[in-house]
Amino acid sequence: MKVRERSLELLRLMSDGAAWEMGALVRALGWSRQAVARHLLRLLAGGEVEAIHVKRARAGSIEVVEAYRITQRGLQELGGGATGGLVEPPPDAPAVKLAAYILSWSKYAVRILLHLSKRGEDSMNELRWAMGAYRSRVGNKPSVWSVLLKLREWGLIEWELLPSGNPRYQRRYRFRITERGLEVARAILAVAGELLAGEGQGAPSSATS
Repeated sequence: MKVRERSLELLRLMSDGAAWEMGALVRALGWSRQAVARHLLRLLAGGEVEAIHVKRARAGSIEVVEAYRITQRGLQELGGGATGGLVEPPPDAPAVKLAAYILSWSKYAVRILLHLSKRGEDSMNELRWAMGAYRSRVGNKPSVWSVLLKLREWGLIEWELLPSGNPRYQRRYRFRITERGLEVARAILAVAGELLAGEGQGAPSSATS
């Protein structure tokens, strides 16, 4: 598969075990910054790459920058030729790792978290609009409920049943984002901002998938 082949190409470059900054990866691969960031997200979500912080001397001062390094799992993927895939992080994983997984895993989850991060709480109908799933009955969208249940399992959202005030429906759901959910939503926005920052920058774009 083309996407996986590109990710493996990035892993092969990082197989020396050194810490690579984003700009160095862009120059070495000859890809656009957006393409590199997209494949890094997949590798971070799969546990094949880790994000670290390194110190760099610049203009007479020391600054801390983000860099990326292949993990033991990434080396095993290269050595064994495995197909790889997303590895679900535990609930206590760093927010950026959970954000990377969610971005690769479910557009519904991303939309739910970003919507609730603005509103704080909302109804099922409003969530369905935000998810782009309003025209389909929730009962016909098991993926929607599986996403909601997984987000609650991670401690990112919560909900309760309240009196509806409507004689046709005795109860209604009210969904809320948690502090942990807000943290992950901010991480999602930061990662998405990194992708958007790569648009139109000067590096060649020989890979776009």
